[in-house]
Amino acid sequence: MTVGSLPHTDVKRAVELVLKYTPEIPTWPQLPRRGFKENMYAQYSQSIPGVQMEGNRIYVKPGEASEIETFYEKIIEDDLEHFSLSPEFATGFFEFERAVEGRPARIVRGQVTGPISLGLNLTDESKRSMLYDDTYKEVITKALNMIGRWMEDRLSRLGKRTLVAFDEPYLNMFGSAFLNISKEEVLSIFKEVVSGLSGMSGFHCCANTEWPLILQSAADMLSFDAYNYGHTLSLYPEDVSDFLDRGGIIAWGIVPSTPESFDAENLQNLIAKLENGVQLLMNKGLDEERIHVQSLVTPMCGLSGLSEAQAEGALRMTREISDHMREKHGLEE
Repeated sequence: MTVGSLPHTDVKRAVELVLKYTPEIPTWPQLPRRGFKENMYAQYSQSIPGVQMEGNRIYVKPGEASEIETFYEKIIEDDLEHFSLSPEFATGFFEFERAVEGRPARIVRGQVTGPISLGLNLTDESKRSMLYDDTYKEVITKALNMIGRWMEDRLSRLGKRTLVAFDEPYLNMFGSAFLNISKEEVLSIFKEVVSGLSGMSGFHCCANTEWPLILQSAADMLSFDAYNYGHTLSLYPEDVSDFLDRGGIIAWGIVPSTPESFDAENLQNLIAKLENGVQLLMNKGLDEERIHVQSLVTPMCGLSGLSEAQAEGALRMTREISDHMREKHGLEE
């Protein structure tokens, strides 16, 4: 499985690569090099009242009361189309829809920027993060929930199971002055952003954080940077065990997505890193078979920072590691 972004500007080529290397759980590709509108923060801001885009700048000029009222009316009406992505903001999504239809994928995956990360990145004209504006914190969370539900609805029409993942890179700031909210508030926001999703949901964080923030949430999948932080999951054995008990999936981001790290790695070393992460959980009493059955292999984050050749190599390596683990541990297709 991939995490989301690719460095390509050729939309068809990007989708072809996703389907070639991750056909079982393909992900529609975000393509930020095509322009600022496909940046992960701009991409999901279209339906938020008061958002202004000027060149490569995005900020919030708090909307008039009537704009906020209209926003909530659309939510009450359950108007998912109002929260749809436009083709100019997500070319990969619409090409993916066309290409996946009729293919034998088991699950189709989509991604939405998470409310914590978008709330921190969206600022008003005085550079204050909208996460700390009570009105906009709720607006952003509800907007992303509606976008996720719209995406799930569109992907479900392909006749597959769905997985919508919320990308939260800024969750690594939890506990610092840069993210000054409580654990209870994070869990409340996460509960709201996945509410109403009928398929699977998940959270992705490509850095270290307190993993119970995700493990104790309503999400079905934890996706994390196992290349740098694979050992940190074993710090929370009870939470991991409870998460697996309720059917949770761990997506091990073991393939590096930075150019220097990718060029320095090889297949054997990455397999060893992954197995070490699993072993650390086993050392805390978790069952080996259950871990393997409820695990996926992914890159550690989006691949848009790599060259196109490196990104294809990372997808190929992800496929090879997955095949190796399946064969070694006797996992069914």
